[in-house]
Amino acid sequence: MISTSDTSEHPSSSDLLRRFRDESFEFRRARTRMPDAQSATGSVGAEPAPLPRAALQPDFVSSEKGYHVRDLLRFHHGRFIEAGYRAILLRVPDREGLRHAVEFLERGGSKIRFLGGLRYSDEGRAKRVLVTGLRWRYIVERLFRIPVLGYVLETTVAIARLPLAVRHHRALEFYVAGQIASVAASTGRATEIVRDEVAALNKFLAFALEEQVAHLLRLEASGYRLAELLQLQSGATDEVRVELAGLTQRLQSTDAHVKSELEALVDRLATNATQVEHIKSELEAMVDRFATNATQVKSELGALVDRFATNATQVKSELGALVDRSSVAEANVLSLNQQIADAALTQARLQAALDDQIGSVIPSLTAESLRLTTEIEWIKGADARESAKARQMDPFYIAFEDRFRGTREEIRARVAEYLPLVASVKVVSAEAPVLDLGCGRGEWLEVLRDQGSPGRGVDLNAISVADCRERGLHVDQVDALGFLQSLADESLGAITSMHLVEHLPFQTLLELLAECRRVLKTGGLLILETPNPANVLVGSNTFYLDPTHRNPIPSALLRFAVESVGFGNVSVMDLHPSDHQWSEVRSDMDSYLIQNLFGAQDYAVVGYKP
Repeated sequence: MISTSDTSEHPSSSDLLRRFRDESFEFRRARTRMPDAQSATGSVGAEPAPLPRAALQPDFVSSEKGYHVRDLLRFHHGRFIEAGYRAILLRVPDREGLRHAVEFLERGGSKIRFLGGLRYSDEGRAKRVLVTGLRWRYIVERLFRIPVLGYVLETTVAIARLPLAVRHHRALEFYVAGQIASVAASTGRATEIVRDEVAALNKFLAFALEEQVAHLLRLEASGYRLAELLQLQSGATDEVRVELAGLTQRLQSTDAHVKSELEALVDRLATNATQVEHIKSELEAMVDRFATNATQVKSELGALVDRFATNATQVKSELGALVDRSSVAEANVLSLNQQIADAALTQARLQAALDDQIGSVIPSLTAESLRLTTEIEWIKGADARESAKARQMDPFYIAFEDRFRGTREEIRARVAEYLPLVASVKVVSAEAPVLDLGCGRGEWLEVLRDQGSPGRGVDLNAISVADCRERGLHVDQVDALGFLQSLADESLGAITSMHLVEHLPFQTLLELLAECRRVLKTGGLLILETPNPANVLVGSNTFYLDPTHRNPIPSALLRFAVESVGFGNVSVMDLHPSDHQWSEVRSDMDSYLIQNLFGAQDYAVVGYKP
C-alpha cells in the first residue's frame, strides 16, 4: 500500500489516468483547430480551387434552326473546319476531307469558298442546312473569278468595303489582344492558386510536426512519471511484464510507422508541386491513424496502471531504454523538418522558373499573332488579284473559240470518235458518270447525253458554264484539280479532257493525273486530247494562236506521264489530219514532208485504271 505521506510527492494512479485523458483531449482539439492552416485554405480537407482554363475560341453549339454565316466565320483554323462540317454536313470531317480543307486554307483559300463548297456539294444539298448570308457571298466569290469583269467587280467591292475591312482588322487586333490577356490572366491565376496551396501545405505540415514533437515530449514526461510510480511498486506478475513488453513494441512500431510515412510524404512533395493535395490527404490520414494509436496506447496504459496499482514489477531499466528510443525519434523529427525546409526551397526555385517561362511566352505569342495577321491580309489580296485577272479573259476566250476552234457541229463530229471507247467501259453509270475537264461550250457533253451516257463537266469560264446550263447540261464553274480533290475514291467511270493539259504547268498536270487515277473506278477510262507538236505547222504556228497555251507536249512525254502515275494499256490516237489532197507523191521525201506538215493536227492519249 502507498502511504499518505508519499501521495504529496508522487501522483496516484487515478491522477495519472486523469492527466492522460486531459492531454489526449487537448491534442485532439489542437489538431482540429489549426488556425494557420484554416486561415490559408479554409479547412484541412477542403478541395483546392480549380485551375482556370483559357478558352481561346468559343465552343461550337449546334442548332436545328440553321446558322448565320457569321456564326461559322468566328472560328479559326482546325476549329473552323470542324464547325463547318458539323454545321453543314452534320458530321465531323473525315481524315481526307480534313487534309484537303487544311491544305486549301493554308494556300490562302477563302473561308466563304470553303463553306460554300460544303453547302452546295451533293452531300450538303442533301442535308439542306440553312446558312443565312452564305449564298450571296458565295456567288460573289465565284463572280470574282470571271476574267476582266470579276477583277473590276472585286476591286469595286474591295473599295466599297474598305471601311468595313478596317473595322474588322481593328476587331481582330482587339480579339487577339483579348486572347493574350486571357492566357496571361489564366496563367497568373493558376500561379496564385499553386502558391497559395503550397503555402497552406507548408503551414499545415509545420503545425502537424510541431504537434507530433509535443506529443512525443508528453509521452516522454509520462514515462518519467510512470517510472517514479513504478519504483514504489513491487511484486508484479509475469503476465504484467509480457503485456508491458507488447505495449513497448507497439509504441516502437507506431514511431517507426510515423517516421516512414513522413519521409514518404516529403519525397513526394519534392518531386512535383502538383502532388500537394495528395500529400495533404495522406498526411491527414496519417495524423488520424497516429491519434487513434495514441488514444489506444493511453487507454491501455490506464488499464495497465489499474492492474498493477496493487501488484507491479520493477521495470525501470526497460523504461529507460524506451526513453532513449524516444530521444532518437525526436532527432529523426528534427531531421524531417530540415528535409521539409529543403523541399520548400526547391519548390520556390521551380515556381520562379515557371514564372520566367510564362513571361517569355506571352511576348512571342503577340509577335506571332501580328505576323500571321499581316500574312493573311497579303494572301487574301493576292488571291483576289489573281482571280480578277483570270476572269478578264472569259469574254475574249469565248470569241476566240468561236473563230478558230470551229462550229459546234464540227466539234460534235470530231469528239464522236470517242463514243466507242466510252461504250466499251462497263463501269460508267449514273453513280459513276463521265467527267469532262475543261468542257468549254459542252459539245462533248451533248453527244454523251444524246447517246444516253451520264456525263458532267467543269470549267472556269463563267460565260461557257452559263451557256452549258442553259442547254440543260450538268456543269460546275470550278477548278479542275480542286474539283477532283473534292471527290471520293473510285467515284467516276471515265474522265475526258479536250485541249486542257497544254494550259497547265507540268507539276500541276502530274497532280491532276494522280487525282484522275484515284477517283476512277477499276477499269475506268482516261482520254487526254491536245495539239500535236509533231505537225510542224501546229508546233511552230497554230499552237501559239491561243495566248493561254503554255507549251506543246509531245505525245511520248504525255504517254509516259500517264503511265508513270499507274495507268495501264496506254495508247496514242492520231487525230484530225489536214483536209488537203495531194495529187502526186514522187518520193519518200515528199511523203515525209506531207506527214510532218499536213499530218495529224491533234492526238489523244488513252489509258485505263488497272
